[in-house]
Amino acid sequence: CGDAAQTQAVFDRMLVDFSSGNIEAKPDAHAFNKILRAWGLSKEVKRAEKAEEVFHSMKKINRKGLKLSPDRQTFNEMIVVWADSKEPNSAETAEAYLKELKQLNLEPTLLSYGAVIDAWTENNDPSAPARAEALLEELLSDVKSGKLRLPRRLYNSYTKFLQSIAKSRIPGRNKQARELLKLPRGKAPRSLLPPLG
Repeated sequence: CGDAAQTQAVFDRMLVDFSSGNIEAKPDAHAFNKILRAWGLSKEVKRAEKAEEVFHSMKKINRKGLKLSPDRQTFNEMIVVWADSKEPNSAETAEAYLKELKQLNLEPTLLSYGAVIDAWTENNDPSAPARAEALLEELLSDVKSGKLRLPRRLYNSYTKFLQSIAKSRIPGRNKQARELLKLPRGKAPRSLLPPLG
């Protein structure tokens, strides 16, 4: 519910219990992801930095004998917490997590790309629209080549994705996304966004 401190406290108790021999309390990536989600939902100003600390603590815990690896959800949580943080470097950091996700051969999602595009939309850097457009083209290329599979239940994630594009400053694509959002449910084009022309 966004109470990151309480979520962290529960996780810390898991670690203590596991260290005391309770193998049922062994933490996993899913538990880490819950802490990251809590920081993402938190109203604290420095929530992205706190999530960053949790992310890096995974490496410290691994040195104590646990084998925890960040998974796709871990990276998505980091992308979202940074994209929503409004910190000065939030768009760059969110995009860096997206790149790391891809370098580890973990498949990004529409959420991954949409959150980073949102971060660039909120950014005042003059290069922000071009960065958002480059990400969108990368996404469309990945979908076309089959590197990125679309979810089976596409409607909700597609709608959220279109909302990200519609509010972006990507020329032509923002207008196209606004028009696609007006279509009735189930009438979406086969490709995420048809070619402009």
